[in-house]
Amino acid sequence: VHCMGSLAFVDTRLRKWDSGVHTSLTTLPYGEAIEECQTAFDYDKLRYHSASSVNPVIPVWFDKALEKGLAFDLEQRYKTIDGLMKDLLQPNPNFLKDDPVVEKNTNTLMFWKLLSRFWFLTFFLVIYLFYQR
Repeated sequence: VHCMGSLAFVDTRLRKWDSGVHTSLTTLPYGEAIEECQTAFDYDKLRYHSASSVNPVIPVWFDKALEKGLAFDLEQRYKTIDGLMKDLLQPNPNFLKDDPVVEKNTNTLMFWKLLSRFWFLTFFLVIYLFYQR
């Protein structure tokens, strides 16, 4: 059983064209795991694979337009194909700004990594001191 819209569900002619476009740009935007998705929960676990991180020739603004156009959430997608085409053909100024969410997540991750290391070292110090007596 294949979900509507999955690569396995679409017409073979479209599949050949679609895989050719993705191969020339990067890889599948949500990875190979999209083929095994059967429930909405499975799709929620998928994350967009940045085209510019795989192929550095692709500009960030173009990648952001692809990400918005391929979003699972309909509210995050383009309302019309004209909006998508406009952003693919010329840089959208909103996509050229730094993403504060990414920077915030990086700082949060660093905090938890440092805190984990601290507790890890403290744990071993306590064990060491316990066996010294």
